Amino acid sequence: MEYSEDGKYYHNLGFIPATNTINGNFYEFEHPVSYTDSAFYRLKIVDRNGSWLYTKPVLYSINNTTALFVYPSVISSRIINIFLKDPFNSLEIVSMNGTVMLRQNLSGETGRINIPVSPTLASGMYIVQLDTYGKTITQKVMIQ
Repeated sequence: MEYSEDGKYYHNLGFIPATNTINGNFYEFEHPVSYTDSAFYRLKIVDRNGSWLYTKPVLYSINNTTALFVYPSVISSRIINIFLKDPFNSLEIVSMNGTVMLRQNLSGETGRINIPVSPTLASGMYIVQLDTYGKTITQKVMIQ
């Protein structure tokens, strides 16, 4: 079991040996958290021959509004993946000098939303900003 506070750097939490039963089994793992925003969790599954693979990360929100809504925060695919538990009206990508580079209407959607980024947008640091009726949250991202 591994966790990450930023979705990029993971830390090993522990190991649960497999029971290797034909019908599968139920596994449980507890991780007391000391931070207040959100965490990413994934499994590293190791086969008998030593080969391994990771499961897709799961974002666990501790507060109602997660501080990390863009995952990953280093964007190399020209697609911004946002994960929304609460509905928001709009998303903006803002340059570090305050220029709005992209505005996307979200119409109150929740869940996973993929936002394409123009190939003409220069690489660098940006702020992704979500807005809804007086509530705004932001996250810094790197577009490569």
